Amino acid sequence: MPQTSKQKVYLFFMLLVIAAHLPFQNIPISSDDYMQYVTLTGSQQLSQEGLTFLDKNTSFLEKINNSFHFFNSKTGTAEQLRNYGNLPWWSSETGSMQPYRPLAGLTHWIDYNLLNANTFLMQLHNLLYFLLFSMVTLFFFLNFTTNHKVAVITTLLIVFDISMSINLGFYSSRNTYIALSLALLSLHFYSSWRSKEIRTHFIYALLLFAGALLTAEAAVALSAYFGAYAFTMDKRGWKKGLVATLPFAILVICWRILYNLGGYGAEDIGLYLDPGRDLLAFCSHLLLLFPLICFSLISAMDGIGGNLRPDLLPYVSVALWIILIALLVFAGQHIKNHPKRRMMLFGALMAVVPHCALVTAGNRSGTFVAIGGFYLLATSIIFLIDKQRSKAKRTVGYMIGGYHIAIPVLAITLLSWGLIPIPVHDNRSYSSIEESHQSLKNKHLVILNHFSSADLLVAPYKWDYEGKPTPEKVQAMAPGLSSLQIKRLTTNEYLITGKTVLNQTNPMLSLSGEQPAQSRYYTFHTLQGLVTAPDTQYIPGQMITSADMLINILSTIDGVVHEYKVTFLDKIPADEKVWQRYDWQEKEFKTIAPLEIGETLFLPGPLDI
Repeated sequence: MPQTSKQKVYLFFMLLVIAAHLPFQNIPISSDDYMQYVTLTGSQQLSQEGLTFLDKNTSFLEKINNSFHFFNSKTGTAEQLRNYGNLPWWSSETGSMQPYRPLAGLTHWIDYNLLNANTFLMQLHNLLYFLLFSMVTLFFFLNFTTNHKVAVITTLLIVFDISMSINLGFYSSRNTYIALSLALLSLHFYSSWRSKEIRTHFIYALLLFAGALLTAEAAVALSAYFGAYAFTMDKRGWKKGLVATLPFAILVICWRILYNLGGYGAEDIGLYLDPGRDLLAFCSHLLLLFPLICFSLISAMDGIGGNLRPDLLPYVSVALWIILIALLVFAGQHIKNHPKRRMMLFGALMAVVPHCALVTAGNRSGTFVAIGGFYLLATSIIFLIDKQRSKAKRTVGYMIGGYHIAIPVLAITLLSWGLIPIPVHDNRSYSSIEESHQSLKNKHLVILNHFSSADLLVAPYKWDYEGKPTPEKVQAMAPGLSSLQIKRLTTNEYLITGKTVLNQTNPMLSLSGEQPAQSRYYTFHTLQGLVTAPDTQYIPGQMITSADMLINILSTIDGVVHEYKVTFLDKIPADEKVWQRYDWQEKEFKTIAPLEIGETLFLPGPLDI
């Protein structure tokens, strides 16, 4: 392609991305963003409540290192959060969730300290990195293949796929496309080093790969493409090609060692499985999730199986394995004489492996699978729409292109321009308190049944961001994923009865014992794994202390806690606390009066409303 034509392609792509993603709507921060804001700016009121890692005087470096901090049992922050109460008593006592992403954290520090958390400026900041990612993707594929139609279509597929564009609406997910930008540049320079013997490009590739690893752990998937290149495209043969990957393998090993020594990563929780800490558990999930991730890419349906009953997922996985193997056999006949296609196929398949660390098989790290997967899809589209093909094949090709490109581009543009409303549901986790109380200062907030353990973790950060008072303690008595009965026994003692869903291995059941094959509430069940460990077993007589509460497990049925007693140790009168329950019917928190001694309250779960 002539240089002037390339410039026109870059200009067209830049204008398309800007037009489709320009932030005309003021998207508020949400979820993890609240945690990042408070961590990177500090909170006087939360640090005074015992969360000392949120002190405003924390050093700049410590704030950057903690920018993706949730909780960490090794550094003591998990204990602080359990004592405060937003990490509930049923959370993993030895769990940790703290990725190390300092380069991405630096960009969020800019958001909240230099841009003053102005969401419009933050969206422009997001768009800047997304535009960089789009241009880098186009640059990579224009240099990777001589078929520029394939390069353009591949870029369109990647940039406008849900695995990328959906993350533009979440500030905390920015690291996904920054990491992919660095990774693609690294792969470009690696290829240039091996094919053109430009030694300085080896240094560039290594440094960019290191930068990608410091932006997102998912960048380790780039190793798959280095290995695939060695086996399929290295002009010196696969043996020397593998030797060339050794510096990158050593870099990954050193990064992982330092990562572990720093106490970073996910451990003893159910939502993430870190292969560097629990290889056997990871391998078992690999077989389950591998075909789901591949099929999500092919079908553009993200998070397949998220609403399914957990015991049905293996059957879905087996069915998708059969389809995937059939597709691979078919693809193998068409790529055996095409080294670049073989490289992209092998790279994409191997890139699925680290993506299986997220048990929801969601979109956040599937972007590395998309590099090879969408290249192969683009070559298929170009093959099908060629004028030499039959009308039927051309029709199929245009339908695939429309489904994967035209519809996403149109949908994203309409959403960005505000022509399609974005529903935002607020569970009123704070406004309902304000209706009855002018201030929560020096008060304890008692939550009878919280709908989401992950949301509970974030709640105090949200209140602090909004400039509202935070409670002295958050005393969550039970998760709200099943129907429960709460009876007040004495001044400070309460009896809770029901099949309590304390982690992912506890099934969500209705009162009649039924469990529907599909329910949107299963997502809450899975996300509970952010703070709970799937193998935690509770036994009668077990005592747990958390947030000035003593939990006494009284009975279990089939390994599921059926009855336990909560004793408040703070001795604060009940009417001096703020009491809330979650209403699944109206999907909001409601402030209630404390129970009288001897009074019983029934709290229906989501499957019984």
